[in-house]
Amino acid sequence: MAPVSTAQVLAAKEQGYQAVLRREPDNPTALLGLADTRLKMEDLEGALVPLERLATLYPEDARVSVMVEALKQRIAEEEAGDAATQKQPAEP
Repeated sequence: MAPVSTAQVLAAKEQGYQAVLRREPDNPTALLGLADTRLKMEDLEGALVPLERLATLYPEDARVSVMVEALKQRIAEEEAGDAATQKQPAEP
């Protein structure tokens, strides 16, 4: 039996959380698990979706709001870095 890669394990976890969320769209454990799994997959935009859902469901939970804002900042910083890299002229 071939070893299972980390990417395969993460993809399986993501599918599992998505299956739970199809049955229970507001399941906080699945929403947090999906966000965590997508972060590990380096899918920042994908991780933001379930975190924003959690923030909507639990507006009183400051931890979730902090996570959402931190992730939005990280996404903005990466986008700014990507834009700066694209604007640099090629060296002759």
